[in-house]
Amino acid sequence: MSDASDNKSPPSDVGYRRPPPRTRFKKGQSGNPGGRPRKKGPAVTDMAALLDAPVKLRQGGRAKTVAMKEAQLRAMLKKAMTGDLEAVAYCLQQFDAHGAIAMPELEQGGVIHIPKTMPIGMGTLLVQFFGRPKEKTATGVPIWSADQIAIARERYLASVSDDERNDDLRRGYPDLEQR
Repeated sequence: MSDASDNKSPPSDVGYRRPPPRTRFKKGQSGNPGGRPRKKGPAVTDMAALLDAPVKLRQGGRAKTVAMKEAQLRAMLKKAMTGDLEAVAYCLQQFDAHGAIAMPELEQGGVIHIPKTMPIGMGTLLVQFFGRPKEKTATGVPIWSADQIAIARERYLASVSDDERNDDLRRGYPDLEQR
């Protein structure tokens, strides 16, 4: 038996989990020298130039060149006219951003003196529907027009119960009497 074992080559360090020495990693050298490739960043696009780029449209049978942004706004206006609420909201936002519509200035706070000639509920309806009165008497009591008071009287009487109406008539508010 000793003769058979003498004929074999010396045992090598090659086998399971032992690669040949020439393919092993060198000391101090990475297995991936290039490393992981870097991610590409976002594509840089000149949005202003893109939105100002000319686009050809057909309007009334004629070809017309307009900016991309204008073409988009025209398309959204067309969708808004069909009742698309998202398109309406977008158009209103664009109009507001570009100063195409002006929002009314609302008065904030303050006290409104309701004349003693009408119930508080009727005065509240006047303020809700017609806003603050434009004129006041010398004592500072607000004055609404006779037409405005008539409309408020009608709506007030339609909204109160019979008991409240009788209470108000008993108190004798002159503005509740039909003229």
